Amino acid sequence: MMRYPFLAACSLLALTAISSTAAAGPIECNRQTQASAEDKKRAGTLIAAMSKATRQFKSLDEDQKTLLYAQGIEAWRLLGKEGLRDHMEISAFAGMGLRTGPKGLEKNVVLGKQLTDHARQIADFVLKRYQNRNNKTGPKLTPPAVPAHLPAAPPEQAAQWARRIGGFTLTKADAQEEATTRYCNLLAKSRSGESVGEEASWAIAFEKKETNYTGNDTPPLWRAALMDGKAAQLRKEAARKERARQEAADKERRARQAAEDSEKRARQAKQEEQRRKYAAQLAEQAKKDRVLSQSETNVLCDFYGDLCQRQLQVQRYQSCFFEASERASSYYSGAVRSGQRPTDGTWSGTYRQIEADYQRQCQALKPPGYRGR
Repeated sequence: MMRYPFLAACSLLALTAISSTAAAGPIECNRQTQASAEDKKRAGTLIAAMSKATRQFKSLDEDQKTLLYAQGIEAWRLLGKEGLRDHMEISAFAGMGLRTGPKGLEKNVVLGKQLTDHARQIADFVLKRYQNRNNKTGPKLTPPAVPAHLPAAPPEQAAQWARRIGGFTLTKADAQEEATTRYCNLLAKSRSGESVGEEASWAIAFEKKETNYTGNDTPPLWRAALMDGKAAQLRKEAARKERARQEAADKERRARQAAEDSEKRARQAKQEEQRRKYAAQLAEQAKKDRVLSQSETNVLCDFYGDLCQRQLQVQRYQSCFFEASERASSYYSGAVRSGQRPTDGTWSGTYRQIEADYQRQCQALKPPGYRGR
């Protein structure tokens, strides 16, 4: 169970706001090592120093802060993820160091932020636990787990930097663990198809020494990694060729589409010009108040708004006359069918007279200056 002073949690909460594949044989690249008693003792001294400095962090000078960053990184190396889980000082100061990169430490803003975010979560947990210390019926608080993406050890350059700044020394076990980590990292790179350059010679020598391999050829683990690397390179090359093929196909498709679009625009422009010429011919007829068809009227209205309105008035006027004739014809034929005669006095007027009566109602629709009937 974690136990943290309330004031330390408050201080660290503020501080955080400021700122491989398994291998056979004796070389185990996926082994989760446990901190030894000596490692825990050494880390405990560093954690105590960091905890003491937490409350006065803002008043420290840059050299003192840099030492705290180095202590956080060294404690992380000693305790691994267990340290990140149980001691927020480690996540906080190691994270701030990686985010700021003082005195030769390579910046790693992403990893640094992940560490300080984790430290903030631990600090929040500690504060909530303190606030609920007398609440026996409330929900049981669970300490935050270490995110899976956080590595069990600091980057190699950061670990070396911390030793230089803090004056930390490596034990024989530390040196062995560091060499194994270096070898496993190189093995993973080689397996992925990445070239490790001159470091390959060191890795081969290390594997031979650790596995007591006496052959003159490449030792098994490294040989298997090279084969995996070649396969990975072939896959990458195949993927690259496929991307190139897709890009070429996309380029061809875009070029073809551009040509089609250009041809379509040219065709539309030609059609538009033809419509414009046709509209000009229709405009001459419209100026003489000649009645146009519906399709002709549509073309006219696309180009000549004033003549369009005049044409619509003429059409309404002419339609009124047509409807007047229809109404007169209907009335006259109805009267005849019923046996009425204009000459016997049962009704008066001839068809023309009836038609003229209806047509007089159309005069209100006559366009100004209309030269027709």
